[in-house]
Amino acid sequence: MKTEIQILKANDIEQLNELITVFENVFEMEKYEQPNQTHLQNLLNKDNFSAVIAKAKNKIISALTLYVLDQIIL
Repeated sequence: MKTEIQILKANDIEQLNELITVFENVFEMEKYEQPNQTHLQNLLNKDNFSAVIAKAKNKIISALTLYVLDQIIL
């Protein structure tokens, strides 16, 4: 099975929605209310956020999200 790795870009809102659905299922997030599209678009536009997905047969099979935090200690 061929696996494709992709870092989501600002225009990948549909794939971010699919990723959130995967997280909802895997982490059994009952009664979870998905953020609105504006919030998700703003998230994808941030420099301190990244989402990486792995797809097989055009379906997300794994993913992770990254948040870069400011340094606490100088």
